[in-house]
Amino acid sequence: MIISASYRSDIPAFHADWFRSRLAAGFCEVVWRYDPVVFSSLTPADWHLRNFAGLARKLAGSVDECVISCAHVYKKTRSRLNNAAKSHDFSWNDPDRDQKTALLGRIARIAAEYGIETSVCSQPDFLDGQSPALLRPARCIDAGRLSDIAGRDIPAREKGNRDGCLCGESRDIGSYDTCAHGCVYCYAVSDHEKAVSGLRRANAAR
Repeated sequence: MIISASYRSDIPAFHADWFRSRLAAGFCEVVWRYDPVVFSSLTPADWHLRNFAGLARKLAGSVDECVISCAHVYKKTRSRLNNAAKSHDFSWNDPDRDQKTALLGRIARIAAEYGIETSVCSQPDFLDGQSPALLRPARCIDAGRLSDIAGRDIPAREKGNRDGCLCGESRDIGSYDTCAHGCVYCYAVSDHEKAVSGLRRANAAR
């Protein structure tokens, strides 16, 4: 069984000790994620290009793939972004597909300059018109990559968690409302204060 750590929480940031106590870690082979891309007056397209280029330059040679996507603006995501924009005096927008496709293509070309392949997570529409050599569909739970790392076949049928997801079947060990970062675009936390309180209780119990 492939273990996912995790769609629902930031286990390395907040629950690493718990994770280590249950997994004798050897080493890891890093896939880098640059997502979700949020468009705002603080983070316009040009900002993402500069930011991505700086990160790609530092990570060159350490990673061979970057998974990217644009933010899915769910109902609660929209509400949180509106509240954050009002509280912190910025604006945000959800551009049309052409603008998003153009930005992801430019990001992929930057990644290629540093020897990094780019894949798009669960957003096949943004692949239209893109060069397959630069952008391809992502498999965040990639049985093929895991097989290469393990040196043996790790069978896993394709079982995505939403439309366009090509991930292999896995067991997610994270829980909702356990990440305390407070990202306003997050779909996995319904109440930030609840997540913070839960983390404090978990740490006190260890």
